[in-house]
Amino acid sequence: MTNEHQKYAPSLAQLESAAAALPDPKVFLKDTFDSVLDSANGKIATFEKMKFKKPDGKSTFKWTFKGRIIIDSKFISER
Repeated sequence: MTNEHQKYAPSLAQLESAAAALPDPKVFLKDTFDSVLDSANGKIATFEKMKFKKPDGKSTFKWTFKGRIIIDSKFISER
């Protein structure tokens, strides 16, 4: 098996660092965003935009990693 096909599980610190490059999901037009996890090894994380319903009934968009980890907006860079 080549390195390209091996599974890679990033650390939480790598995900947090990669999440800092995420744009605001409410205004970003695409449903995915690629961010660098490990530049030395060329590892990229693909974040997916998902729609969530708030308790008040309103909807909002958030970034997720593999649909399992929701990225808190405090990690999203302000531009």
